[in-house]
Amino acid sequence: MRGDLIAACMAVAVIAFLFAVMLGFLDGSERYDLEMNYEDWTPIEGEILGTDGPIEVRNGMIHAVGVGKATATKADGSTIKIRISAAHADLILMDGQSNGAYYGFGDYPTAYDKTITPVPELGTCFYFGYTDRMPYHESQNVSSCKIYDMVNADTGKVRVADKGPGFCKEYSEATGKKAIWVSLAIPSKRIAAWNQPNGSAWVQNIACMDKFNDLLQDTGFIIDRTIVLWAQGESDYLHDTGYAHYLESFRTLHDAAPSAWGHEIAGWYLLEGRTAKVGWVNDAFEELAETMPDVHLA
Repeated sequence: MRGDLIAACMAVAVIAFLFAVMLGFLDGSERYDLEMNYEDWTPIEGEILGTDGPIEVRNGMIHAVGVGKATATKADGSTIKIRISAAHADLILMDGQSNGAYYGFGDYPTAYDKTITPVPELGTCFYFGYTDRMPYHESQNVSSCKIYDMVNADTGKVRVADKGPGFCKEYSEATGKKAIWVSLAIPSKRIAAWNQPNGSAWVQNIACMDKFNDLLQDTGFIIDRTIVLWAQGESDYLHDTGYAHYLESFRTLHDAAPSAWGHEIAGWYLLEGRTAKVGWVNDAFEELAETMPDVHLA
């Protein structure tokens, strides 16, 4: 008797499932005209009269501003059904001093010296910062920072003329992933400033990453991999920090950063100094790359 009851319940469940599929109640049975990922931009033909769901229409393109289902109603009365999925991205943290801290102000045109700053594609590369610049001017105030597309959709210009756009463009093209650039670099700082607990750069880095991590929770980004680009050492050369002290300080930073920043680090890439004056710093970089498995010369 009990077996018959179970069999009957299962039969009812199967019938209900098939009925739901036929009526299109289940996600798997729905037909979508467009599949997008978060922060994708897709050109469309014809005039759009209205939208519903996490999209916007700008300059003849649909922009996915959230995750979920959306519709766009065209002038001819037809609708475009859209499904938006979370976007997998890699996080690029730029840290150090002048080699990593130069940032531009305002929009730079797409023709802006592409040999130095190649322009990323709209919707592939992003940066964390203010609308017109990267996060820091020796300030811990990151309250107005957001995650921005590096390309302004209204003007076609690059928002930030930093090393970020160029590096992220090449990284995105090589990996096929969206890239998010966070500038943690601060000019004219010795490595001691990045060491806990009270180093000035250390405090600013944590403030920046705390804000970034909070914002990340409200987006459709899924971070798969985090790497650090480290460009620093000129101040240590000028103030004669010393080879052994530099090695010790970097290892302290390296070991503490993942917990402080809230991200496991897949690799550190050390950018050797741009001047001939930092010879011993470059030597230190080479030793770090030789002795630490996740540290590499870039």
